[in-house]
Amino acid sequence: MPIFFSHIKPDLYFVGFDVTAALAKGSSTPSATNPGWFICFEEGAGEIVFGADETDLSKIASNFSSTRLINRWDELQWGHFLMNNNETKFIDSNSIINVNPINNQDGILWGTNAADMAYALYQKPSRVFIHSNDMLN
Repeated sequence: MPIFFSHIKPDLYFVGFDVTAALAKGSSTPSATNPGWFICFEEGAGEIVFGADETDLSKIASNFSSTRLINRWDELQWGHFLMNNNETKFIDSNSIINVNPINNQDGILWGTNAADMAYALYQKPSRVFIHSNDMLN
């Protein structure tokens, strides 16, 4: 259980635990029973954000311009909207972007209506875990 809790309005929280640095860092031996602790930084889920992920060209199929198929809506990147000069100008609702049918059980279709576009462009809150060994001296 936490030993302290603090809140800075509107949405910043701090939670502290009674853990020594050695316990937080854990053991570097894989077979040890003390793997250590992680520190978590997390966005609140209260404010909805729409958009696409940053472009990682290694994750965009080289034939994307002809197939226009992604595996899941979570994989939509700004690079999927690249123009001829490799510059993202806008989100084109007239583009034909499809999701693998196995992963699209809700039947969301790009450009069909506002609800489908909101579903496709919804950005889940981010959460990052950093092992205490990387943060403590």
